[in-house]
Amino acid sequence: MMAEASEKALVLGFGASGQAAARLLRRQGHHVVVADEKVESAADFELVHELAPELVDALSLAVVSPGLSAHHP
Repeated sequence: MMAEASEKALVLGFGASGQAAARLLRRQGHHVVVADEKVESAADFELVHELAPELVDALSLAVVSPGLSAHHP
């Protein structure tokens, strides 16, 4: 299933599973934004360290990496 060109997807956490999710979403046509405060570079994905309200409002979907703590703020 291909995404509309304007669909934005967020991947929370950029460990191994987050990277796999980001690659899959990109192949499906999403604009992928990665959020991980421990990462300095996210290859060629857009990287954010804070979730601005404007970003959250623009999302079509979000994927939470299973390695991300449920207690993370």
